[in-house]
This record gives sequence, structure tokens and C-alpha cells, in this order.
Amino acid sequence: MKKLLLLTLITIVFISCSEKNPISDQIEQEINENAMGADLDYKPIETVKVDEVHYQDFLEIFKIQADIEGSEESIDTILVKVERGMESLKKQNKADTFNYMKFQKKRLQQYKNANNKNDVAYTIYHHKYSIINPMFNDVKVEVNNYYFFDNKQKLMFSIDDSEFKEIKNDYIQHDKIAYEYMLFDGEYDFL
Repeated sequence: MKKLLLLTLITIVFISCSEKNPISDQIEQEINENAMGADLDYKPIETVKVDEVHYQDFLEIFKIQADIEGSEESIDTILVKVERGMESLKKQNKADTFNYMKFQKKRLQQYKNANNKNDVAYTIYHHKYSIINPMFNDVKVEVNNYYFFDNKQKLMFSIDDSEFKEIKNDYIQHDKIAYEYMLFDGEYDFL
């Protein structure tokens, strides 16, 4: 009986430890897709959660950028003003600013629709891995990238280490503004 119990316990531990992590799985899948069929001998080194952005942050970020911190305006009033601003930008053919405002409007609507404003909207992970790089005579290299996952743990976007750090340095006012800019830049084509 003891042997059966021990065997069952070992089996349970083995199965639970061998379960794949949905974050790691999606990262590996993206790396393999970007390899376009080349065998890179991908080896994960570490994955670390860097930060979380909450729905409440969307409103805070907008208020900082619109220079209306401390404003007690309702979200509906803010959305109406954003819509008017977008109409004006469209008439002036300012496509880049219009697209950024469209992104901001989407974020404010997500804030408005969130049941709990303190819920996580997305999470950023740093992932370090090694690959055999065919562009450098099959030399083994270590790569650092950042991956953005939505609140359902679905991969939204990835960005390389140097670009991530450059954007973070440009947006020293608020880390989460930098994250939003990265997402805007990555989402721009499919808004």
C-alpha cells in the first residue's frame, strides 16, 4: 500500500512539474515562427515578470500626457473631448497624432469597461534565451527580449532589449507611458 501511495505521489509530482507554462510556450512559438523554418536550437535561460499595467493606469497615463492631472472630469467627458480632438486631427490630416489618439481612446474605453479598475490589463516579461544564429556562422548567442501578455495570458507584442531600453530612457516621466508607447508602436498597423 505504501509503495502504491508513493508511486502515485511521484507520478502526480512528475506530471505537475512537467506542465508547460503558457507564457513560455507562446514565447517559444513566436521565436520559432520568426526563425522561418531554421533550426536555431532555442534554449530558454530565464523568464522574469518585469511589470504589470492596470486599467487604472490607462486613465493616469492619459491625464499625465494631456496635462490634466488632478482633474475630476468623468471618463465620459474625457472620451467626448478625445473624440472632438480626433475629429479636428482628421480634418487637419495629422494621421500620426490621430492614430495615437485612437489608441488612447481605445485604452480609455477599456478603462471605462473594466469591472475592477485595479485589475491587470497586461504584464511585461523579460525573456533571456540562447540560439544558434545562422547569420553569424552558427555562433551561439544570448538574446534578451521583452514580451507583453494581456490579462488572459495571450501574447500581444514583443520588443528587443535595446529598443525596450531606448524607449524607457525616452519616457523617464513614467514607466508605464513607455510601455504604452511600445504597444502603440507595435499595434499601429492593426488598430
